[in-house]
Amino acid sequence: MQDHAPPPTRLTSVDILRGLTMAAMIIVNNPGSWSALYPPLRHADWGAPLALADLIFPMFIFLVGVSVPLALTHRLAAGVLRTNLLRHALRRALVLLLIGIGLNLFPDFDPATVRIPGVLQRIAVVYAACVLAFMTLGPKSRLAAIATLLIGYTALLHWVPVPGVGYPQITPGMSLPVWLDDTLLGAHTWRGPGDPEGFLSTLPALANGLLGVLAGGWLVAGQSHEHTARRLAGFGLGLLAAGLLLGRHLPAVKELWTAPYALITTGWSLLALAVCLKLVDGWGWRQGLAPLTLLGRKALTAFVAAHLLSDMAIRVIRWSDGAGGTTSLHHFIRGTLLDSGLPPEAASLLQSVLMLGLIVSALAFFRHRFR
Repeated sequence: MQDHAPPPTRLTSVDILRGLTMAAMIIVNNPGSWSALYPPLRHADWGAPLALADLIFPMFIFLVGVSVPLALTHRLAAGVLRTNLLRHALRRALVLLLIGIGLNLFPDFDPATVRIPGVLQRIAVVYAACVLAFMTLGPKSRLAAIATLLIGYTALLHWVPVPGVGYPQITPGMSLPVWLDDTLLGAHTWRGPGDPEGFLSTLPALANGLLGVLAGGWLVAGQSHEHTARRLAGFGLGLLAAGLLLGRHLPAVKELWTAPYALITTGWSLLALAVCLKLVDGWGWRQGLAPLTLLGRKALTAFVAAHLLSDMAIRVIRWSDGAGGTTSLHHFIRGTLLDSGLPPEAASLLQSVLMLGLIVSALAFFRHRFR
């Protein structure tokens, strides 16, 4: 008789939380109007308390780390060579990187101004690092790596003078990460100054992913879901408290992915995972969650579809407005919803929900069509 259950290859709770995160990402990134948003769907101003929108990408990064032990533990136990797993992970990371750059190229396909960083590009780097850390470091060494990343990055922000400024600076317009992105990338950033998924700020984002690896290790340890959920929640509360305390001295800022931001967002991610694990895998609650499960298992497809649909609706599908200009499918839908009498914020939200519904419906159709 085995002392522990065999490690799971995937957990429905993780799929559902990933699906919920992807649904929130689609809604936040694709409103009908950026000027008509409910407060939780608007990214917080510099130094202000974080909004729901600020938690979404870090939670996805965290779940990338969680998924690594779930995917690799049984393969290592089955005798698959570590070099083969690393090679596969690097190929997958490269594919994610190229897809991300390809999405940034669409629809203009202008190499001179294409944004090089991006969401998928950061996920690719974090995924490769998490696989490498999982296969080469133990839990204590991973904790040491996390502490080194956060402390080292904070030290860079506070102690290294920004070239051209002459002293350390942390403002929306200038900081060491902003300077580095502008210097290395030039026009290949997102609107500037700097890039929210730039080079230096990827270091603390790695901490979110590595903390996910630790959490994923607990999920495959063979303990009861009740015990694991309590452990996740306790760790999450600890990180949340540490982030809020540190936030008194350094703002929790998404653009720079500061250490308080990394700790606070990972704390919330751990709490969300604990709740999902308890409800879904512990109590067996599945009713009404099939769309989220599907979205979580097809997250990359959903992300790519949302990006392409948004660009098509705004920049590609256009026609004459009868007044010498052009209008787009996006603006036509927005105007139609506003003319229906809905408040601007509700119309804007409904437009993004319609996109989400279209993507989930398409995923469901192709799943049944080609199963």
